[in-house]
Amino acid sequence: MRRFLRGIYIAAATVITSAATPALAGQDELAITTERPGPLLQFDWPAIEIGVASYEDGPTGVTVFRFPNRAVGTVDVRGGAPGTYNTDNMRFGYDRPSIDAIVFSGGSSYGLEAAAGVATALKDDGVRSGNSSNIAGVKGAIIYDFGGHRLNEIYPDKRLGQAALHAARSGVFPQGAQGAGRVVIFRLRRSFWTGRCLPSDWRHEDCRLCRRQRLWQHHRPRREARQMPSWPELGNADQDW
Repeated sequence: MRRFLRGIYIAAATVITSAATPALAGQDELAITTERPGPLLQFDWPAIEIGVASYEDGPTGVTVFRFPNRAVGTVDVRGGAPGTYNTDNMRFGYDRPSIDAIVFSGGSSYGLEAAAGVATALKDDGVRSGNSSNIAGVKGAIIYDFGGHRLNEIYPDKRLGQAALHAARSGVFPQGAQGAGRVVIFRLRRSFWTGRCLPSDWRHEDCRLCRRQRLWQHHRPRREARQMPSWPELGNADQDW
């Protein structure tokens, strides 16, 4: 009986110790960059403030559009894999200003944490509260920037979203690969570490893109003579595209 009770005591102590142990720091040690290198677009619109922040170790980032006097907005979500934060009520098209900030973030669905971080920052700063008529109106959307875009899985989190909010200022919009667009890639070129083809090499026999491109090159003389077949014709010649 004594051994049994001793076992229960040890098990209970283990559970209490585990619960009291703080979680791993995770991304807390990552350096945040809010600088705006590169060209800046100047504009005269004091009703909007823009802030960016990034983890250069990713790299990945966040862009925050802040409306000090709130704004009216609506939303139209499209695409095969959309990721949004708190946008459902925008579908109703209310004409009452209710939007404090719009957050764009990398990190796919994990980046939605950055939008929540902006909302909690507005509350912590005393701008908004828990009153039902004074809840922070923060909307957000994310993009996918993992996979072949970079070689790690660092994502924009609450801390990064709050940094972008506090760095927001009016009259300046950072251009280039900054904020949420820090490592956005939308192009035909595929990354070498994903094992996919490059546009300069169309030799893969089992690749639909390569077969299609070889066929396009095969018809180059006709194309130069302005007799290039249309893409539907090419599609018929390459049925598995």
